[in-house]
Amino acid sequence: MIVALIAPAQVDDIYGDPQLQPKTEKQVEKAIQTLTDSVDFLRAEMAMERGHFVMLFSNVKMDAMAPVRFDISDNTNFIVVQEDFGILQFAFPGLYSGPNGLGGFTVKGRLGNVKMEHGKNGDVHYSFVIRDSGMSAQVFITLHKSGNYASAFINPTFGSMQTTAHGRILPYRNDKLPR
Repeated sequence: MIVALIAPAQVDDIYGDPQLQPKTEKQVEKAIQTLTDSVDFLRAEMAMERGHFVMLFSNVKMDAMAPVRFDISDNTNFIVVQEDFGILQFAFPGLYSGPNGLGGFTVKGRLGNVKMEHGKNGDVHYSFVIRDSGMSAQVFITLHKSGNYASAFINPTFGSMQTTAHGRILPYRNDKLPR
């Protein structure tokens, strides 16, 4: 059995300055959450830079004549980016069967005009056009500077319904998807 003891001097080293040490459990939890958010952001940013990520949507707002917001399942609502290939899928069960049979649409194809920029406030902006044989969509993703939470603005060319989706960006690589 190995036992490690941390001397008070080592605790000071973790925070650098003893004055900066958290005083309460709430401050410790906040410090841990801040670190977790930073790691999540860096993992998402690196995945976007490499072109291997998935954005799982948790809710979506459709800008029709009267904007409508839906809480949705991230199992069937997502964007997958694998280098120059991608999948954009929306499924709204119960609304109508839709072109993908799930109550929405799926665009699966090559990505074009891929751009990634870093904003002055620390956000990451990633945009592309995804083209399928019958449909295409322009996608603008903003990864917010704290955590892996992102917003995606989707402008499909097959209808006038602009969509804003919110969710998480996670690293994802699937070598079985076409390139």
